[in-house]
Amino acid sequence: MSQSSESSINYSFAGKKILITGGGKGLGRALIERVYKDNASVFTLERDAALVEQLKKDFPKITAETVDVSNWKQTQKIIEGFGPMDYLVNNAGIIIFEDFVNITEDQVNKLLDVDLKAVYSITQAVVRGMISNGVAGSIVNIGSIGAYIGTKGTSVYNSTKAAILMLTKNLALELGQHNIRVNSVSPTGMNTPMFAANAHELPPDSCLNRKPLAGEKILEPDVLVNSILFILSPLSSFTTGIDLLVDGGVVAC
Repeated sequence: MSQSSESSINYSFAGKKILITGGGKGLGRALIERVYKDNASVFTLERDAALVEQLKKDFPKITAETVDVSNWKQTQKIIEGFGPMDYLVNNAGIIIFEDFVNITEDQVNKLLDVDLKAVYSITQAVVRGMISNGVAGSIVNIGSIGAYIGTKGTSVYNSTKAAILMLTKNLALELGQHNIRVNSVSPTGMNTPMFAANAHELPPDSCLNRKPLAGEKILEPDVLVNSILFILSPLSSFTTGIDLLVDGGVVAC
């Protein structure tokens, strides 16, 4: 996976197999658009059947399957059918805003199942294929600045993202012997359908509004895609076990 020191700062995913979970919209779709144009062999898991059909229409060569990623056995079976991957981006996730004193067991279970447990099952299935086929792969888990700062009504979501950061470190340690790198990328609030649908839940004094970096007021998916693909690619071949903040400086405040 090494790059020549004489090459320019770029990398092509052409011919590489990459699984991007939650590819139907938002960040997942932005990632798919980028690597698909780069002639990668793209795979995705998406729970919304209508979005899967749209992906197949827009990207005829994509392999897209409808599945609830919280279903451990079904998800692993589908991934095993894909064959060995070169790259994985664990992007699928949900958010539920609820005050701690009111949150229900069902809400807690749903967040843990999708935002944490699914990352375990998906990564396990992908890693087994990488190891069995001698693939020096790379994995990026999508975290959140919620792993670093508290935000009202997101105690469970933020806790899952903090767990993702520690999982990333542990997997980097365990999988390094197989030449598999594992990193995470933690964005601030981003211009996606999920964020827009829940933006009204954020109080006016939310820490998300204290970004010190001048310029754009909100993180755009394409900007985050640049960071994800950089850390995923061999351009970061000596980097594993880290979390890359893409937050306009929010956490620095």
